[in-house]
Amino acid sequence: MNVFNGMTLNPPPKLYHASKSLSESEYLHANDHYLIHTSDAVPPAVASLAQRHHPRQVYYQVPGLHRALAHLLANPSLSATGFAALALYGMRYLTDYADTFLTGPTIAKKTSGSSLTPALFRSEPKEIWQLNYVGLTLQAAPPAVALCQALTQVRSGEVRWPIVKVSGLSEEFVRAVQLVDAARHFINVDPVDLLRASRQRISLPWLVDVLMASSPLAESPKETEMRLLALEVARSFQLELREQLLLTDAHGKPITRFDLALPQLKIGLMYDGAHHWEHERRHKDTAINLESAVMGWQVLRFSAATLWGLVDKLTQIVAQRV
Repeated sequence: MNVFNGMTLNPPPKLYHASKSLSESEYLHANDHYLIHTSDAVPPAVASLAQRHHPRQVYYQVPGLHRALAHLLANPSLSATGFAALALYGMRYLTDYADTFLTGPTIAKKTSGSSLTPALFRSEPKEIWQLNYVGLTLQAAPPAVALCQALTQVRSGEVRWPIVKVSGLSEEFVRAVQLVDAARHFINVDPVDLLRASRQRISLPWLVDVLMASSPLAESPKETEMRLLALEVARSFQLELREQLLLTDAHGKPITRFDLALPQLKIGLMYDGAHHWEHERRHKDTAINLESAVMGWQVLRFSAATLWGLVDKLTQIVAQRV
């Protein structure tokens, strides 16, 4: 996504004035002033899981993007920071787990966020980007600055989400790599800009380690987890691990693009999200598996429920082939 100062949020997320007579069964409060339709809400099961990882057990069923918009519209003199700003720029993942942080020079007291109120802290930002939302101007920290602020929260454990444990890496480090991967992939945050923004905000050696483990090619945080897990196996067998490897048939026609691959052994790894369980998608995946087998490739598919076993299963499979 092309992100720039003065960009327009398009399509504009839908908010509804709380003053209107709307059915409580079909709408949820983002704050005292704005509502969202339940069709835009975070599924209750997902919100409950996120609540268990929130340091104050706050339950957020209103997505981070809609909360950021609602709180900025109610506080137009303030700026969105951290995860709230990343949500505004188009980050598709991870922004629903965090409080909505707003900042400005007029804030008198630092306050924590709740399901209906933003977290507030005083600051005088050196640079503010402006965003257009249905003809209104909103303010947010630049993407690299917002990412740095979000990383600070992740590193401290203030923002958490469920992950698969990766040997040798802390949970905070894994989440940081997921966050940087997503920011690089979805909103094109440049690592150089992130390093510049990190001055006096976050440990440079730690951030460099995160960037070294990061990649702009991961299409979801779960793909990031899969890469970090598979990398452990690849290194133990001294094998190359490739991302987004295109497989073609004997005539050069594309069959699929593996999320990860061990090309020396012709093993392709795929992460299957919820959409892969849809009827038509399952037929397509089956066809991909068959066509890949014709070309001598073994396809290993992982889901959220099986990713934890990747290292063990992949190690066994690789050991049989080397």
